[in-house]
Amino acid sequence: MNRALVWRWIQFGTILVVGVAVGWTVWQGWRDLQQQDVAWDGLRWGWLLPALGLSFLGTVPGWLFWHTLLHRFGLPISTRHSFRAFYLSQLGKYVPGKVMVVAIRASIAATVPRPASNGHLNSFQPWLIVSAAAVIETLMFIAVGSGVGFVCGASLLTEQIWVLGLGAAFGCGILFMMLPPILRIWIVRLPLLKSRAERQWLASRWTWDLFVGGSVSFVGGWLLLGGGLLSLTMLLPGQATDLSELPRTTAGVTLSTVIGFLSFVPGGLGVREIVLFPILRPKFPAVLLLILLHRFVVLIAECLAATVAYAQRVDHPPSE
Repeated sequence: MNRALVWRWIQFGTILVVGVAVGWTVWQGWRDLQQQDVAWDGLRWGWLLPALGLSFLGTVPGWLFWHTLLHRFGLPISTRHSFRAFYLSQLGKYVPGKVMVVAIRASIAATVPRPASNGHLNSFQPWLIVSAAAVIETLMFIAVGSGVGFVCGASLLTEQIWVLGLGAAFGCGILFMMLPPILRIWIVRLPLLKSRAERQWLASRWTWDLFVGGSVSFVGGWLLLGGGLLSLTMLLPGQATDLSELPRTTAGVTLSTVIGFLSFVPGGLGVREIVLFPILRPKFPAVLLLILLHRFVVLIAECLAATVAYAQRVDHPPSE
């Protein structure tokens, strides 16, 4: 059977399942709203500002980690230039999909001076370095998110075992593959570079300090993202500020993002909401409103960051 035809049927089936699940989630959320006496005039819109701020700050570790990888892999680039590429690329995951994130970041290679060659050890094309760093940053972000979601949700999500199991399995698998000794085994077998020597050199640049440092920074980033959702819960009338709910909101953000990533649906649209709904529903009122606001806040935070990034002038980026 034609592989392209099989892939199209898989895509069609995924969209169909997601569509049905989204419809069910919306119906359940609407029914909950009808049964609850929500004081709409009591919504505290001021909580949108900390939600926006935390949603942006939660992405900063990803940018700084990607910037560090570029330098470690031999591509000197300014922080202003990496900021611009990173945050402009974030919008690519919505249209047409996740591959566009790497493509947008790789496009900066045309404006970054090529590093001086040192034999085969530093002769890679800039777009290859950018792409490799983007893939590693994304995998680390998702893998650490899986682990954080499992830890935060282990005692809370007793009715969502499949979510916990999927997140834990995916996170452990990716983190294991990213361990420096393991990565050096499989990356040299990929036909990505001109020679095995080049692949070995690139693998040697991925060291324990990067792995540990990236993992720790992403834990902080995910907690900030969970704090953004927690801020939104304070917007609901009658909801008191309670940091004890941070594990629940963090588990919701992490696991919904991870499963949305696995779905290959652009931006995880619909998939994240399906996962987030049952996680938040037992604790917070007006969950449908909360989920819609969360998607809106995340999108606005990304658009604002991309606007600032677009306005940056990087005509002659300095080497560092």
